[in-house]
Amino acid sequence: MDFGTQLNQSRNTETNEMDGIGIMICSDNSKYEGEWKYGAPNGQGRLINSDGTVYEGQWISGKANGAGKYWSKNGARYYGYWVDDDQNGFGREEWPDGSNYEGNYKNGKKDGKGKFIWPDGSEYDGEFKDNALHGKGVYKWSTGKSYKGDWADNRMNGIGEYTWVNGKKYIGNFVDDRREGRGMLIWPDGRKYEGEWHKGKQHGKGMFWSKDGIQKKGEWNNGTFVSFENA
Repeated sequence: MDFGTQLNQSRNTETNEMDGIGIMICSDNSKYEGEWKYGAPNGQGRLINSDGTVYEGQWISGKANGAGKYWSKNGARYYGYWVDDDQNGFGREEWPDGSNYEGNYKNGKKDGKGKFIWPDGSEYDGEFKDNALHGKGVYKWSTGKSYKGDWADNRMNGIGEYTWVNGKKYIGNFVDDRREGRGMLIWPDGRKYEGEWHKGKQHGKGMFWSKDGIQKKGEWNNGTFVSFENA
């Protein structure tokens, strides 16, 4: 904080440093009002930045530390914990479009366990890293579809279970949101395919079960059945 004009500012009589309750207008026209100690904001205080953003909460040695609220100029709001001017620990963030996040932060980013809800009602409950869906988590679309499993860089990556509204289900490996490698597709009527996938389609060797339970080995190419193996 670049100190400027002091208003109603008390000082320590021995060190002549700002101490107690006071108001400071900074050189960039930001305004701090609150508690001071050893010449810096310390305790409870409110900072109104020249760009319109506002922080109100706890301070230590001139930086936001502890519980505090932050209002951005675009209408987003954050309520939670801070360490050295960064969101750290548990917090809640809300945006004007109705989306919100509640969970853990690290160095100003969503990191750890948390839950994000989008304006259309879709939601993700799980792990984050550097603001991205990363780790284990459950995503529920507003349409009724759902995915439970591994995530990396905001995409389904790893082992997971994807369920459609009609009850159809895929259990297996994903790469960048697409079925890839080994996996099983189960239809509501009892049919089932277990085998190889590529770019979201059955591709390679696999096993197929009819709704009557008849089992056959076969081969698929780019989602199209090619042939069954001879018994």
